[in-house]
Amino acid sequence: MTAELSSLTAKMDALREKGFSDEEINALLSPVLAAPSHSLPLSEEDRAYAEQWNENIETIIDKDKKTWIPFALLLIIGWIPKVFSDNPHSDFSTYWLVGCYVLLFGGAFVFNYKQVGRAKFFLKKRVN
Repeated sequence: MTAELSSLTAKMDALREKGFSDEEINALLSPVLAAPSHSLPLSEEDRAYAEQWNENIETIIDKDKKTWIPFALLLIIGWIPKVFSDNPHSDFSTYWLVGCYVLLFGGAFVFNYKQVGRAKFFLKKRVN
């Protein structure tokens, strides 16, 4: 690594001796030329498919935010009687925790069942 650094430094010094400015040396050393995009033009069918794909992704992300935050709060609320109770093994705190978990997993099941159509869209194969 030291040999490479001294070689690079020696090359930079040689460029400075030849009259190159620091800006010109930076331009030579940094790959600032971006490669042009070689994307193929999309047909109308492909463009509509891509737009539907992006729309479904955005919808799922928005629904995830709206759904999983209350689930996390429900999980926290379920543990409050267990953590702050004088008797964490009391019947109330146990039933409360079990009830919150039932609501949590029941809600997750319903939420995920509603997402099956979108998940199938992501997993389907295009034959043509």
